[in-house]
This record gives sequence, structure tokens and C-alpha cells, in this order.
Amino acid sequence: MIEQHHNRGVCGYGPGTCAAPPRAACADDHSHTQHDHGQHGHSHAGVHHHHGGSTRAMTIALFITAGLMIMEVVGGLMTGSLALLADAGHMLTDVAALGLSLGAAWLMQRPATPQRTFGFYRAEILAALLNGLSLMVLSLYVVFEALGRLQAPPEVESTPMLVIATLGLLANLVSGLVLMRSSGENLNVRSAYLHVLSDALGSVGAILAGVLMWAYGWYLADPVLSILISVLIMWSGWRLLRDTVNVLLEAAPASIDVANVQSTLDGVKGVDHVHDLHIWSVASNFVALSGHVRLEHAPSCAEHQRLLAELRDLLHTRFGIEHVTLQLEEPYFEETGARLEPR
Repeated sequence: MIEQHHNRGVCGYGPGTCAAPPRAACADDHSHTQHDHGQHGHSHAGVHHHHGGSTRAMTIALFITAGLMIMEVVGGLMTGSLALLADAGHMLTDVAALGLSLGAAWLMQRPATPQRTFGFYRAEILAALLNGLSLMVLSLYVVFEALGRLQAPPEVESTPMLVIATLGLLANLVSGLVLMRSSGENLNVRSAYLHVLSDALGSVGAILAGVLMWAYGWYLADPVLSILISVLIMWSGWRLLRDTVNVLLEAAPASIDVANVQSTLDGVKGVDHVHDLHIWSVASNFVALSGHVRLEHAPSCAEHQRLLAELRDLLHTRFGIEHVTLQLEEPYFEETGARLEPR
């Protein structure tokens, strides 16, 4: 519903007290893509989040990973390979990570509530944060264990280790391909994908170690390659943690240049300047913006609606920002605290 009001404080038209009558209320204009209330524009430009494909992908990867984990635990105990046991440990965290990601995907589909006005979109960010932390902790543990084995590397049965590691790599590649198609910019699926990718790297390390031990009897290959793979996994985990923390701190997405957004809005006809501009991510692929738009002159109702629509469409088409809240300010008002007073 469109209703006339003068922001939050006392209005005035030039010197003196509030004497001028308010503008007539604009015609009702309530739709899915724009909600306007007087001088406020609030837009949801078709925010849609499809989770069916990613949920199926994570479910498939979960079953593959769980079966492979059991096989590698048995194989690691039989052969005495730290690389296999480390890979199985990674898979244990993968099972937990995929379960956590599936739970987050389910939560995200729940509707918003009066207390949780954005719904449960941030569940995916929390799941990604926990998955990133688990990657870091497990990698550090493997490095610690491998450093101990560098002094006196134990003998490892290389042939069974090679067979199991090869089967593990094939299974991880299948899971990785399934998840890669659904990852995109979704941090939740990306975190699950990184877990599976870390397992694939672990399997590669185990295969290389098995070949070196089988061909040359170099048993140091097992702990050395375990350390190298763990360092690579920690790097991926760090990047995931960095991105999730940025979302939780409500930083502007890395793909959006805030200064460019500011100058673009300032260049729209009828706009004097934009201030109090905020851009942040609610979740993956869900970018929000709010700001105050100082106008060059007092708009008519038609100009008001045209300008809001132009700003909304510009932000959506050029920057991919779909959740937009703008407050239009007429030029003869200056905000001071909770009151609006004439210049």
C-alpha cells in the first residue's frame, strides 16, 4: 500500500513551521517485485533459490563417501598406512559435513518467521563455517601425526594400499563431479565439495606413496605426501573460512565494487547523491542493499515511482542485487538525529 508520510520527523517547506500541505498519496502499487511506502522503496526483484539439485547431489555424495570411508578404515588398519587412515579420517568429516550441509539446505527452505525475517538463509553460511573449521583441524592433526612418522617411518603394505586408494580416488571423483555441478556460488555446497576434493587429493597422495614404497621401498613417502596434501587442504579451508566470515561480518561481496555502485546511482537523472549506502550478502546469491537517495527536486507521484523502478532495475541488471531498500529524501530536508528539519 502507498501512503504519504514525511519520513520520521517534522516536515517543513522553506523557512518557518510546517505549513505546506503534504503531497497527495500516490496510487496503490503493491507487487511481488516492488513494495513502496511513501518515500521508501523496497524491492525483491525475483529472489529465487533452488535447492533440489544441490540436495540430491549432496545425498548421492553422502552415500558414496560413507561406503568409501568404511573401506578405507579397514584397509588402513590392515596395511598400516597413515595416508589411508588420514584419508578415511577426512571422509569421516565429509560424512558429517555432507550431513550438516543437507540439514542447512533443508533449513533454508523453511519460511521466514516474525522473529527470523530473512528465514534460515544463514544456515548455509554456518554450515560452511563449521565445515571449513573441520578441514583446518583435521589437516593440522594429520600434519602432527606425519611429523612423528618422519623420524621412524613404519613399513606399509603397499599393494593393498594402492588398490584401496585407487578405488577411493574413483569414488571421490564421482562425488566431486556430482557436487561440482551444483556448487556455483553456494558456500554450503562449495564447503561439501571442498571436503570431497580434499579426499580426492588424499587418495592421490596415497597412490603416489604406494607407488614409491612399492618401487623403491621409500617409506618416508607416506608421511611426506600426507603433509603436502594436508597443506593444500588447509589452503582451501582457509579460503572457505575467509569467505564465510566475510558474509557473517556483512561485508560487501567481493564481486561488487561499492564505489562503482555509488557513482552509478549518483549518475541517475533526478538524483543529487546517495548516502548511508550498505551492501551485504544474506546468503550465497542473495545480495541486499539499502541506502538514502537525496533528490535534486521534490518529485511528483509519477516521478517518484519512475525513479524507484529505474534505481531498482539498474541495481538488478548491472550488479545482480535483488533485495533493495531505498529511502528517497527531498532536497529541502536535512536529517539530524531522529528529526528532519528544513535547511
